[in-house]
Amino acid sequence: MKSIQIVTAIGENFTPSELMRRYAKQHATIQFIYGYFGEARLLIAGHVYQYHHWSITADGGKEIVTLYLEEVPA
Repeated sequence: MKSIQIVTAIGENFTPSELMRRYAKQHATIQFIYGYFGEARLLIAGHVYQYHHWSITADGGKEIVTLYLEEVPA
């Protein structure tokens, strides 16, 4: 299990796929890809991960969303 954190505005509407895409755009070494059935995945250091679950923590005027990712066969 791997985790990544993304900062969002309070009350922002999002999906795990959108957050994964945003995270990949912010990190040049991470690639956003789609699986065989169109599921969102991240390619991180040669390993492929997909969304498992999330947790949201309020932090002042923003929220920190932690996405927990599970590794899947490439």
